[in-house]
Amino acid sequence: MRNSTKNAYTGLVYEIAVPTPLRRVFDYLPISPEEKLKPGSRVLVPFGKRCVVGFVISNKPCSSLHFSKLKNIVKNLDKTPILSHKLLKLLLWSARYYQHPIGEVLNAAIPKKIRNPNSLRPIYQSWKVSPQLAAKNLTLIRHAPKQKALFKLLKRQNGLTKKEITSAGFDINLIKELKKKRLIDEYDVIPPPPKTFAPLPEKNSKSLDLNEQQQIAFDAITRVKRKFTCFLLDGVTGSGKTEVYMQAMQQKLCKGQQCLILVPEIGLTPQTLAVLRERFECPVASIHSGLTDKERLTAWNDAKDGAAGILIGTRSSIFTPFANLGIIVIDEEHDNSFKQQEGFKYSARDVAIMRAREEKIPIILGSATPSLESLQNTIAKKFVHLCLDHRAGKAIASTKTIIDTTNQNLDNGFSEQLLYKIEQHLASKKQVLVFINRRGFAPTLTCQQCGWVAECENCVSQMTMHIKPPSIRCHHCGVITDLPLECANCHSSKLEPLGIGTQKLEYFLKSRFQSTPVFRVDRDSTRSKFFFQSMLDKINTGESCLLLGTQMIAKGHHFPNITLVAVVNADMGLFSPDFRGQEQMAQTITQVSGRAGRASQPGEVVIQSRHASHTILHNLVNRSYNDFAKILLQERHIADMPPFSQLALIKAQGKRLDTALKFLEKVAILSDEVNVQFDRQVNSIGPIPAPIEKRAGTFRSQLILKTKKKSTLQQFVLILVSKMDTLRVPPSVRWSIDIDPIELM
Repeated sequence: MRNSTKNAYTGLVYEIAVPTPLRRVFDYLPISPEEKLKPGSRVLVPFGKRCVVGFVISNKPCSSLHFSKLKNIVKNLDKTPILSHKLLKLLLWSARYYQHPIGEVLNAAIPKKIRNPNSLRPIYQSWKVSPQLAAKNLTLIRHAPKQKALFKLLKRQNGLTKKEITSAGFDINLIKELKKKRLIDEYDVIPPPPKTFAPLPEKNSKSLDLNEQQQIAFDAITRVKRKFTCFLLDGVTGSGKTEVYMQAMQQKLCKGQQCLILVPEIGLTPQTLAVLRERFECPVASIHSGLTDKERLTAWNDAKDGAAGILIGTRSSIFTPFANLGIIVIDEEHDNSFKQQEGFKYSARDVAIMRAREEKIPIILGSATPSLESLQNTIAKKFVHLCLDHRAGKAIASTKTIIDTTNQNLDNGFSEQLLYKIEQHLASKKQVLVFINRRGFAPTLTCQQCGWVAECENCVSQMTMHIKPPSIRCHHCGVITDLPLECANCHSSKLEPLGIGTQKLEYFLKSRFQSTPVFRVDRDSTRSKFFFQSMLDKINTGESCLLLGTQMIAKGHHFPNITLVAVVNADMGLFSPDFRGQEQMAQTITQVSGRAGRASQPGEVVIQSRHASHTILHNLVNRSYNDFAKILLQERHIADMPPFSQLALIKAQGKRLDTALKFLEKVAILSDEVNVQFDRQVNSIGPIPAPIEKRAGTFRSQLILKTKKKSTLQQFVLILVSKMDTLRVPPSVRWSIDIDPIELM
């Protein structure tokens, strides 16, 4: 029905979110007056000169647009909404909170396979005997025994898929011959959704006996009856947090409720997956970037249809639909990997808390080194604090020693004292973990003649030297070039590596301990998931070996035979320009130290430093992480930094630094105008060049907004962004906003 008003239309209109950088939804007319669409359904809509997949957000009785400007929805792609009311509400909240276009948020929340107008479940090709089969055609296979055998099988089975045909031992080319002879026809088959998993028995014979602290934590979690509660399970490494998770999950699974576990790294997924499948007699699915698009869609569907009792995954798994979600577990909740740094910049941990609130279910945040934000939330009584400050079983806390390397001549980064300790532990047939947070052979390649340093042309950063293969690489933008044979400045051949990386230590350790296997675990050596898993399998045999790794090896791995952890260079985080630097350094050292002495054997941790008298290192060695965290919280409170304030980071980047800065100067003027409405409650810092000023060929600048209350920041940013959308942005400049930034680099 057309309105008499010239510029408006009265009648049923659907608000559709489409994947576009525009921060709005779009009005569309229904396919037909009879067809009613529900929010959360995918639809095919015309957008510009193409058709795109969008999501129904809501409907309304009119549009501000004229009828001639409105287009019809082309097709409804889903019989029932693929996003529930609660999940759609969460995604709308995420788009609003993180100031990201809703269409892009919804697009990021679903598997790649169904971002196009495809069926939710994979369509399989199937072949059946043709119903219009002519008797004369049968004579065509009289002297073709293999074709004849396949024809009889298809007739007997009333149709088979490609996989079933090849599994029966037939060559798929036989299908082409039978089709050519018009003996069979091809069909598309959409398999029915699998059955909902059966509730598990209340008792699990594989459960371990809980100690007193574990029992208190378990009882607190299971007392929650269908309501939201956030628990911080704060347990030292080896304290048995995983057993508490699994027994809490058992309670939900026996009621037919599903469990979601988020882990920070893809490397932890296979290990945790194996533990869960061995423990629980229900389907366990996983979602992470190492899967194919088809595998991700299958796992997504299994969770949505209730076929999977447990889903384990990395960051994006938080947006997976569930038939009956009962509990969420975030393992290593402090880990920065839970914050998406590009595009839709969300925190999976914080979104998980909101999802648990919306679903009215408990959520467990587990860590041996909780984030300061989570610890402050327990102090404010927003979270329930559950402490496990003793190791489970017979394991005892490792002893810690600091070695002052200030006036020592180091052998490839190792003091003689540390090398002696490594020899002792290896002689006892134990495993040793050497930790250094630098990939490559050496962090710098320099000329001994003129002092030239190999730098990335695209970034303001030095290139890292690698030996396998010989190259120099930028770890910021990913550029790789051949290892130079001469200086780019004076053409001297006297090029020398400076500093130490994992590859250099690997060469040294292999030459020093020739009879001991050395396993290097970093992002370069674990690109193949099969190679990484085979490496873990060898380590898990318990045979004496040396593990050499970066942060990847510090996260969640359980190697019972490691009795010595050596931190080669503990100084890197002491003087970080980022206000979170000391917190992250403390978490890393505490986590990697926790790999030692996890079974009944005593563990030892040795930390090398040229600043051995530094207060932070002594606090880490002589006090608990929580004691150390209290000191940091006091410092943050005095400095008025998170968690005692709220930050937003507005970034601009372009081919020229001055252009990016000028754009942010305009934003700063708008910010000052908006701030008047908020009684100057929001402080701004900048615009200034980013600490890493140039990355991947573009110059980066930033404007920091800070205020006391989260609600104030949200309202402020909402108004500011709407004004920014009216600014003329130079074609060479791109800008973004990061709410609750995890780093300011």
